[in-house]
Amino acid sequence: MQHFANGGELQGEIDRWLDCHVAPLAGTESRGFTEWRSEVAGPLFIYGAGGLGRKLASGLRAEGVAIAGFCDSNPATWGRHMLDLPVMSPHAAAAGDSGGFIISTWSLGAESRNAEIKRTLDQLGVKHSTFFTTPFWEYPRQFLPHYRIDLPSKLLAARGDILEAAGLLADAESRRQFFVQLEMLATTTFNELSYDTPGDTYFPAGIVSPLMIKRFVDCGAYDGDTLKSLFAHAGDSLEKYWGFEPDPGNVMRLRATADAMALGRDGRAEILPYAVGSENRRLRFDATGDVGARVSADGAIEVECRRLDDELAGAAPTFIKMDIEGAELDAIAGARSLLSRHRPACAVCVYHYQDHLWNVPLVLHASLPGHTIWFRAHAATFDVVCYASPIGHPP
Repeated sequence: MQHFANGGELQGEIDRWLDCHVAPLAGTESRGFTEWRSEVAGPLFIYGAGGLGRKLASGLRAEGVAIAGFCDSNPATWGRHMLDLPVMSPHAAAAGDSGGFIISTWSLGAESRNAEIKRTLDQLGVKHSTFFTTPFWEYPRQFLPHYRIDLPSKLLAARGDILEAAGLLADAESRRQFFVQLEMLATTTFNELSYDTPGDTYFPAGIVSPLMIKRFVDCGAYDGDTLKSLFAHAGDSLEKYWGFEPDPGNVMRLRATADAMALGRDGRAEILPYAVGSENRRLRFDATGDVGARVSADGAIEVECRRLDDELAGAAPTFIKMDIEGAELDAIAGARSLLSRHRPACAVCVYHYQDHLWNVPLVLHASLPGHTIWFRAHAATFDVVCYASPIGHPP
C-alpha cells in the first residue's frame, strides 16, 4: 500500500504513472480491441451476463462484431438466453481453446472479481482474454462514458488539473485514496482498491464535527438514509434539514422517514421534491425509485430543477452533501453565493464521472478558500467522497 507523506510526493508519483502507464494505454486505445481480436481464432464470448455484459454485447453487435454468447459464474443463468445469445458455464464456453473472452463484471462489493475471473479463465486454458475497457475505449461513441470509465487520453489531457488537485489534499489517507481511485480509472482489475473509513458515510471522524451539521442540506436525499445517519450524529442539536429528492417514489419514503422521526411534524425537516443544478428549469428524469434515479434525456417524467442559491436564499446552511448521480458540478455552480456567504462544510461524491475525481476538489477549493480538502472512500469504487471542511489539521 503506497503512502505519500505530502502533496509533492503524490504529484511526482502521478506524473510518473501518467507517463509510464497511461500514455501507452492512450497510444493504443483506438485500436487495442482490433489488435486483440486479430489474435483470436475462435468465437468471442462475454464473461458476465449482467447489465454491463448486455450493454457490451449490444454495442459490439451494433459495430458489426459477432458475439457467440455469454458465460457466467452463476449456474442459475446457464441454459438461458440474453439478447438471443446463449448463456453457458465458463467451463462449457472454454471447451474450445481458441475463443476469446471479454470480462465484463463490475458491482459494488465485488470489485476484485475481474482479477479472479482472469485467473479462472487462465486455469481453464483460455489463451485470449481482455477486460471490457478494451472495446469501450475503441468504440467510445458507443460506450463512453460508462460511469467513471472514460478514455485514458483524457487523463493525459487533464494532467495539470490532476496534479493541482493532488496538491490540495489534507492527509496521507486522502492522498492514497486519490491515487488508487485514479489508477482505477485506467484499469478494471481494481487490484489496489481498499477502504477503511470509520463512521457513517458523510460523517467521518476528524473531518466532520457535530457543530458542522446542525443545518444540513441533503442533495440526493433518496429515502432518508442520510437523514437517519445525520440524526444519529446530531441528535437534538439538529436545527434544520433540507432534503432535495426529485424521484416521486423516493420522496414518499423520505417524507415517511422524516415523519417517523418527528422531524417533519416539528418543522425541522423540509422535503423539497426537486433536482438541483445551475439553472431553474424542467428536466427529463429517469425515476427508478431507487439509488440510481437520475436526470436523463430519455427519462419518462419531467421534474423541477432548482438552484440552491435561489431555493435557500434566506437560509444559512452549515453543511451541504451532494450525491446526485453526476450532477454535482452543475449543482455547485448553482450554489456559489450560498457557499461564499455562509462557508458551509461540504461532502460531494466524486465517483460518477472520470473528471469529478479532480474537478470537484478544484471547484470546492475555489469556492471555499481556506477549507481543507479531504478524500475518503466508504466503498471501493462507489461512495467516494470529497470533503471541504473548516477543520484544518489531520486527525
